[in-house]
Amino acid sequence: IGSADLTTLTSIDRGEAGRVAASIAQNVTRMNSLISNPVTAAIVKPITLADPNSPGQSITLSNFFVANPRSPTNSWLMDNIGVANYHALQVELRRRLSKGLLVQGSYVWSKSMSNTFNQSAASDGITPTTFRDLSFNKSIAPRDARHGFKFDWIYELPFGPGRRFLDSGPAVIRKTPEGWQFGGVVRIQSGTPTRILSGRQTFNNRGSRVALFNMTQKQLQDMVKVRKTSVCNSTTGACQGVVYWLPKEVIDNTLAAFELGGTLDPTKPYIGPPTTPGQLGANIFVYGPWTSRYDLSLMKRINITEKTNFELRTQFLNAFNQSVITIRAPGNNSDAQTIGSAFGQTRNAFRDFTVSGTNDPGGRLIEFQLRLNF
Repeated sequence: IGSADLTTLTSIDRGEAGRVAASIAQNVTRMNSLISNPVTAAIVKPITLADPNSPGQSITLSNFFVANPRSPTNSWLMDNIGVANYHALQVELRRRLSKGLLVQGSYVWSKSMSNTFNQSAASDGITPTTFRDLSFNKSIAPRDARHGFKFDWIYELPFGPGRRFLDSGPAVIRKTPEGWQFGGVVRIQSGTPTRILSGRQTFNNRGSRVALFNMTQKQLQDMVKVRKTSVCNSTTGACQGVVYWLPKEVIDNTLAAFELGGTLDPTKPYIGPPTTPGQLGANIFVYGPWTSRYDLSLMKRINITEKTNFELRTQFLNAFNQSVITIRAPGNNSDAQTIGSAFGQTRNAFRDFTVSGTNDPGGRLIEFQLRLNF
C-alpha cells in the first residue's frame, strides 16, 4: 500500500475490510491494477469472455472485491423489494354530546416494521446491506411509536337560554354568560426510534453498525433521558446550555472508543465500533423521550337570530409552552445517528406539523378567530 495511503492503512488497522474493498472496487485505477496484477491472477482464476464488440479479443473480469467490476457506476436493479407492516391494538371510549359535554379518548399500542427504514418517503431506490439476504434489513421502522394516548373534549357552560342556569331574566344578564364553550385536545405518546451507526465498514461499505460493551440494549435504553446542563468556555467564561440524552460518562467513554478524545475505560459501559473484519456489528436502536402536547380553546357564541350568530374563538396551541426534547429533528424521516463529536447531544424539540405546518416554532401559539355564521 505504501505510507502515502494513510487512509487505507487506518482502515486496515480498524478492521474495515468493507471500506478497503470499496476503495479498490470504486477506483478505476486500482481496479485495473487488481485485474492485471499477476499475484491476484494466481489467487483468483480470471474469467475470460468473448467481447462481441471486438472479435478475436477477450475481456478478463475479476469479482474478487465486487461483482461485475466494470459495469457502469450508476447501475441499478429495479425490483419491488420494499416491505413494511404495521400492527396495532386500539381502544376507544366515547361519550356523545349530552348535557353540554362531549368526551373522546383512545389508546393505541402499535409496532411498525420495515426493510427501508433509512429512506425518505420520496425515494425510489434502496441499498440493501447484502444481496445475499434481502430480508436482512427488516427491522423497526423510523416512525414506530409503541404507545399513544389521545383525548379531546367539548364542554358548553350551562348558562343562558335553554340551559340549566339563567334561562330567563333580563337580556343583559342572560346574554353575558351565554354560549361559552371550552374544549381541548391532548396527545401523549412514546418516542420514536433512532438507529445508532458507527461509520465503520467492517462488513461492506453498506453497513456500519456498533458494538455494546458492559451493557445490554435494554440497559442502554433505560439510560435515555433528557439532561440539561451548561458548558462554559474556560478562556472567555461564556456559557451555553447543552442537552444530553445519555449520561455524560457513557458519552465520553464512547467518544474515546471512537478515537474522538479522552481516555477509554474498558470496564465502564460504552458504545464502540466493530473491529473484526467480516463482522457487521449489532443493530442498535434507542427510543426517544415521550412527547406530550396540550391544545386548548375557548369560544363565545352570541346568537343574533335563530339562524345567525357570531363566534369569537381563542386557541392555545401548546398551551403550557412545553419544550419536548427529541433525539431526531422533527419531520426527519431518517432514523440514523452516526457517532461523532456531538454524539449524545440534541438541539431538537417536537413541532406539530399536523396543526400549524412548518410555521409551528415548537412554543405556544395563540390564535384569535372571529366568525359570522348565517
